[in-house]
Amino acid sequence: MKPLLKYIMISLLFVACSGHRAKQTATLNESIETQANRMIKLLKEKDYPGFMNTLYPKYIENFGGKDKMLQFLNNTWGQLDKQSVMIDSVTFSKPNKIIDTGNELQTTIYETLKVHGPSGKMIIKSTVIAISSDNGESWYFIDSAGIDLKTMQKKLPNLNDSLIIAKRENPEIIPN
Repeated sequence: MKPLLKYIMISLLFVACSGHRAKQTATLNESIETQANRMIKLLKEKDYPGFMNTLYPKYIENFGGKDKMLQFLNNTWGQLDKQSVMIDSVTFSKPNKIIDTGNELQTTIYETLKVHGPSGKMIIKSTVIAISSDNGESWYFIDSAGIDLKTMQKKLPNLNDSLIIAKRENPEIIPN
């Protein structure tokens, strides 16, 4: 094969592979966003067992198990209900780079939670870790709650060092 023809063939192959990878990434990103929004819908509907099914199983295990997590959710959201605190909206950024660890796909997304209560509104920003163990078919989530990656890795050592967790920000409070 002539060198120029060989170069063109290799270039076309590279472009085709890059296009496939970009399409695959777009599909994974869409899946993450859809499933993250489903997680929030379950939370807003107070379907805590359904919500827990969207959380990373090792996270629930480290929390003390499903019963303890369910009790925590009922208590926490029960207190917020008594204080008339309601979720207005939750938005997510596009996922950061998806990392293939060999056993899992991992990435992070940024979350903006807007709530309101009797004394005003609050905007809370955090990083959510998304993990898939089935090549992106289903995703599980962990809200970092402002905890840095190194600290999280003490309980979840499988978290990849390349995950990007934004530095914790103080909530923005907007009084009535």
